[in-house]
Amino acid sequence: MVPIKKVLSEIEKLAKTMLTWPEDDRISLYKKLDPHLLRLEEQFTRSANTRAMETLSELKLHLIMLARLYEPDEHTDEQHYGSAVNAMERLSAL
Repeated sequence: MVPIKKVLSEIEKLAKTMLTWPEDDRISLYKKLDPHLLRLEEQFTRSANTRAMETLSELKLHLIMLARLYEPDEHTDEQHYGSAVNAMERLSAL
């Protein structure tokens, strides 16, 4: 089992990279994020940590918005990135 902080670190690196990539290319980075997100989901499901699962859902939403998999909303990419980092910090503290 990979430590949560290491997984979150990898997610943060990929999310930060998304900020510099053209919108049309971000899907390839999201595909690299998916295995990391699945690892976290598996670990939080196994431990029945509902708070972590809720925060993970929030993280996923911001990453999806950053990857432009949904229609853009009123928030900038930087705001979604900041919210994703905030969610990762909360997950790291659990």
